[in-house]
Amino acid sequence: MSRKTQITAGIAVAAVLAMLIGFWIAVESAEKKSESAQKERAEAALTEFEQTPPQTLQAEPEPEEETTMPAQADAGPYNFENWEDAINAVADLVGMEIDAQIKERGDEVKDIGDYALPAYQAVRGRIWETNEFPELRKAIAPYLPGAPDNGSGRIPAEEFDPVRLAVRAGRLPGQSLKSKLTLPNGEIYYSDEKEDVAITWQRERISAEKRKALARFESARSALEARLAESPDDKAMQKKMSELLTAIERLKTPQVTRYEAFSFKGDPTHPEYKITFIDLGVIK
Repeated sequence: MSRKTQITAGIAVAAVLAMLIGFWIAVESAEKKSESAQKERAEAALTEFEQTPPQTLQAEPEPEEETTMPAQADAGPYNFENWEDAINAVADLVGMEIDAQIKERGDEVKDIGDYALPAYQAVRGRIWETNEFPELRKAIAPYLPGAPDNGSGRIPAEEFDPVRLAVRAGRLPGQSLKSKLTLPNGEIYYSDEKEDVAITWQRERISAEKRKALARFESARSALEARLAESPDDKAMQKKMSELLTAIERLKTPQVTRYEAFSFKGDPTHPEYKITFIDLGVIK
C-alpha cells in the first residue's frame, strides 16, 4: 500500500471514529439528563409560589397479542429520507421495549414514564453494543449528531432523550415534555421546552399596623357615638366623628402589592424560543 493510500485510509478511519465518539457523547449526555427528566419537567423554576408534582400516567392496557422486540431479520432494509425517519425507527424500538417491560413488570412501576429510561438503555445496547440490528445501525449512521453533513440533516442530540423517544413512540403524551406550573391563583399552566414564562399578579392586604389602628378607631367611634347620643347637637363631637369615620374608611382600603415570578426553561438561541407573559391581575 502506498503512503498516499495509507494516509487516505487513516483519514477515513479517523472520520468514522470521530463520528461515533460524537454520537456517544450526545447519547451519554441525554441518558444522564434523563434520570431526572420527569422531575425537571414537572417543576418549573418559580421560587415565588408552589409547584405541584406531575400527573401520574397510567400504563396502557395489555395488548391481546404478545408484544416482542423484532428479530434481527426484521430490522431492515431501512430507507431513511431524513433524520426524522431515522429517530422514529429508534423510537419504535423504544416503544416496543416499553410494552415488553409493562407486560413483564405489570404494576411494579406506577408511572409509565419510568419505563422510558430503561427501555432506551436496552435499545441502545441492542443497536450499538450487541449489534442485533446491523442494517439499522448502518442506515442511521449518516444521521447521527457527529456524522458529516449528508444533505438531509442530522438528529439533534436532544432527540435521544428517553422521554422524548417515548413520546415519539406514542407511549407518553406530548404533554410529558412540558413543565407543569401551578400559578398563584390555582390555575395550571404547561410551558413548552423552549418557552420562558413571566408571571405577574397582585394581592390585596391590610397590614398589621393598619389593623391595629382600625381596631383603635372603631373603639373610639363606639365611645363617640355614645357621647353624641347624649349631646346630638354638639358640633365639636360631630366634627370629630366625621374625621374618625373618614380615617376608618381609609384604613379599610387594602394595600395592593405586586408580585413577579419567572420560569426559565427556554433556549433564547433556538428558532422556536418564545416568552409568554401571564398577568393574573388582583388575586383576592
